[in-house]
Amino acid sequence: MEAFMKKIAAGLFLLATCVAAQAAAQEWSNWERFRTVDSVNIDYRIKPDGDGFRVAWRCVNVSSRRISCSVGAGENKSYGCYRGSTKVGSTEALGERAGVRGGGSYEFPSEPACRGFKATSVRPFAEIAIEDE
Repeated sequence: MEAFMKKIAAGLFLLATCVAAQAAAQEWSNWERFRTVDSVNIDYRIKPDGDGFRVAWRCVNVSSRRISCSVGAGENKSYGCYRGSTKVGSTEALGERAGVRGGGSYEFPSEPACRGFKATSVRPFAEIAIEDE
C-alpha cells in the first residue's frame, strides 16, 4: 500500500509540474515597441492561446496633450502567422481608436490571431494615426 501511495504522490507531483509549466508557457510576452509616432509609443504583446495567439496593443502618450490614437488608422490590423521562418498564413482584426490624455496610456482589449495555422509565432502589423483631440 505504501508503494502505491508513493506512486500516486509522484504522479500528482508530475501532473502539478506539467500544469505549472503549461501555465508559465501561457504568459504574456513583455511589451514590444511597434512604432513611435508624434510622441506616442505604440506597443504590442503576445500570449500563446490554444491553437493560436492573443495580441494586445497599447498607446503610451508621452506628450502633455490629449490625443486620439488609432491602431489600424481606418484599416484592419494584420497578423502574419509563421511556423519557424515560413509564413503559413495571416489573420486580420478591426482597427481601434481611443483617446489618451497627456502622460497617459490606453491598452486595447486583446484579440485572437493565427488560429488554425499551427503557427509558432505571429508578427503584428497596423497602420497608425495620431490626432489631437
